[in-house]
Amino acid sequence: MPPTDKDDNVKKPDLKTFSFAPPEGGLNTPSNNKREAANQHEMPIDALNENLVGKVVAGHFQILSKIGEGGMSVVYKARHMLMNKQVALKMLHPHMIGREQSRDRFRQEAQAVSQIDHPNVVRIFDFGISEDNRPYIVMDYLDGVSLGDLIKASGPLELDRAIKLFIQICDALSYAHNKGVIHRDLKPSNIIILESERKKSQTISYVRGSEDENEDLSERQREQAKIVDFGIAKLMPHEGTDAAALTQTGDVFGSPLYMSPEQCKGEKLDGRSDIYSMGCLMYETLTGKPPINGANMLEILYRHMNEMPISMKLACPENKVPQALEAIIFKALAKDPNDRQASMRLLKSELEDFSSSQGGALSFISSGWNLYRLKRKRLTLRDKIAATISVLALGLVILCSSSLIFLYAYGQDQGKENQPLDWYIQFADKKETPTVFDTSALGTDNLLDKARARVRQIQHKQKGSPISARDELDDPNSDLQQMLNAADSAYRACRFRDAAEIYQYCQEISAYENGPDAITTQEIALSLFRSYYYAGDYSQAIRQAAPTLKAFKNEIDANTSKRMKAALLSAMGDCYYRTGDYDMARSSLYDAVELWRDLGPSGRTNRDKTVEELRALSLSRFGDVFVQLKMNEAAIKYYDMGEEAWKSSTDERQRLYNLGLISYKKSLAEFAMHDYSKANSDFENAVKELKKRPTDKLFHQSVVTMYQQTAILQKQSDRLFASIGSSLQAGISKYFHEYK
Repeated sequence: MPPTDKDDNVKKPDLKTFSFAPPEGGLNTPSNNKREAANQHEMPIDALNENLVGKVVAGHFQILSKIGEGGMSVVYKARHMLMNKQVALKMLHPHMIGREQSRDRFRQEAQAVSQIDHPNVVRIFDFGISEDNRPYIVMDYLDGVSLGDLIKASGPLELDRAIKLFIQICDALSYAHNKGVIHRDLKPSNIIILESERKKSQTISYVRGSEDENEDLSERQREQAKIVDFGIAKLMPHEGTDAAALTQTGDVFGSPLYMSPEQCKGEKLDGRSDIYSMGCLMYETLTGKPPINGANMLEILYRHMNEMPISMKLACPENKVPQALEAIIFKALAKDPNDRQASMRLLKSELEDFSSSQGGALSFISSGWNLYRLKRKRLTLRDKIAATISVLALGLVILCSSSLIFLYAYGQDQGKENQPLDWYIQFADKKETPTVFDTSALGTDNLLDKARARVRQIQHKQKGSPISARDELDDPNSDLQQMLNAADSAYRACRFRDAAEIYQYCQEISAYENGPDAITTQEIALSLFRSYYYAGDYSQAIRQAAPTLKAFKNEIDANTSKRMKAALLSAMGDCYYRTGDYDMARSSLYDAVELWRDLGPSGRTNRDKTVEELRALSLSRFGDVFVQLKMNEAAIKYYDMGEEAWKSSTDERQRLYNLGLISYKKSLAEFAMHDYSKANSDFENAVKELKKRPTDKLFHQSVVTMYQQTAILQKQSDRLFASIGSSLQAGISKYFHEYK
């Protein structure tokens, strides 16, 4: 079968409305549209149906029959009258004669193919102008079948047969590329398969499975592929010919089903464009289907530029294409020319290597990876930017999520140092920076011996028993004052248990010598109570407070005694609260609050400061008691009174801390009453107050504890998101305070 311009895979255009070659300046420009219209009037459309059979062209070529035609030319079977040889005569359509660009392209084909002397490329041996001024090309007449017709008739070709044809085609195109010629319209219909001389004499059906079982396969192995129709071939710029200008960048030529992405976009082409078309040809030969298809030309062009073909196993399950060969074909089909084989010669070499050896496990793994990489959707710059942003965003989300999970867990870990929140009173500061209690300088051990002897002496006198010589004391009063000084020193040094032991002896001695109701005895009793209280021995402090209160009974009307009694009742109420006896705590604190209500403001002596501290403590502790008794409204009332009392504190640390703690405890009471709005407001005020001293360990730990305890309460009330938020806040406060 002779060469033809006809494209069997694309519907033939209507020549009345479509011109095969676009105007020189590009498509749809006003000047070119006018020129197109003028050219179409040079010869009627009916001229395409002319019958030249029997006529002689250029004095030598007698036309025997019409073979086929395309948008620009028509091909005839002719006989060279002098040589008595059959040839193929390709002539420009009459209506294209007046177009300079069409004539130049026709001439370019002859010029391009004439440079190629290869057994797998159709040979041109003459070019000229006929008597009616029509350019013509004289080529070898090929008696064969096109690869496109063969695929249509028999379906996908057998693997071995196809590989041998592919290698021949690659060899021919490699030769053409070396000559500076790109085909630009490579497709199955432009490949003619010539049979061996023996097979030419037989009638062959190319339907798969119809061959004679005894057929000599060597005959088929000698099949020869011929590339035809270099009609839109482009001479590479380095050849220095004007033909390159006929297909400038921006013009789109070729068959849509086989065009490379860069060809679809009208970009500058090189040999790698033919490699892509060769990949399309190989894919269709082995599957029976083109790799890219669509409802219209625009869809096909878009898919060539953006979509990879489906797997060959899915396209044709019955024709098992080896993975290594599929990797070679998909590499040729890469959207980016830089990802394809660097040259047609290299593609041929890969096919030969595959044909000679299918490879082992390493080749299978390598080809599998290459297939995965090549089948991925080609990313545009925008896609890459979007993918980078997505990866960064995902990384940021993972980092943030991990950080939040860590901070949440870190916030829930309360730690050993997280003590229950309680009111801050002055002796806590003394514990942090105690003064030195030098017992050796005071002779405390000797004093305690004297105190014990003096107590035994008193006990003997009370019983009327004789006193031993070792219990005789020369100056009891001097010993009492000396022991009181030692007890006061131990108390100031926060050695409260040592002070309590000494005060205990001093109280017994003073009660015997001065009387139980004497001011000295009462002051010693009060000091003993405070020592037990500050030592944390609340049960012993409560036992000590009862006789002390009784001693104040006779002087109840005196302001000093009232203040001392109110302070003692406040401390007793605190002791009952700490031991869990809330009813007794409520009773003692009620009496204390009533006494404080009757008393006016105190002075500013050290003793009065301690009394005022106990006054504020009693009001605040009364609120704590009501919380334990589930009387939250009463608790808020006394917290408000305690807030006013703490505002008068002259110590900034004590004032800020206890005011913050008041707001926090009010928020807990409001939370229990389901008044979440007020609870949140008071909680924020509490945190705000405590954050005024960010470097203070007590303040920082209290903020963390507030968040943690609030998170627990929120979780218990099914406020899960609020609980998570509080735990995160606790974690943030802990982490950034510890690691800053």
